[in-house]
Amino acid sequence: MYTMRNVLLVALGGGVGSALRAMLVWGTAGRVGTAFPLGVLLVNVLGCFVFGVAIRYGVGSSAMSDSTRLLITTGFCGGFTTFSAFSMDILEGLEQGRTVMITTYVCLSVILGVLAMVAGMSLAKTLAR
Repeated sequence: MYTMRNVLLVALGGGVGSALRAMLVWGTAGRVGTAFPLGVLLVNVLGCFVFGVAIRYGVGSSAMSDSTRLLITTGFCGGFTTFSAFSMDILEGLEQGRTVMITTYVCLSVILGVLAMVAGMSLAKTLAR
């Protein structure tokens, strides 16, 4: 529901998520280089896991309020994960003729993202018991 409180929750979560994404992407690039976009892969997989936990944890109970869920999913995960950077990495890799690396990156991103979402949802279900 559109309320100023919800907008502020999304903005707060998005700001924190964006800052953490930048730190993780930059930190990863500084440690392992930029030949493979590992930092973006990590934020997207971690974001899927966190989203899975938040979307399932306590659904139908009072374990997590709707406001907290909004802060985490739309706010934090929206700022933390980065489909636009993922898309740009793909285009740059294709332009550089790095087809094998890009194919690996796309497959890992999709498969690990889905698996992380399932793991997050499974953890949330266990915690809600």
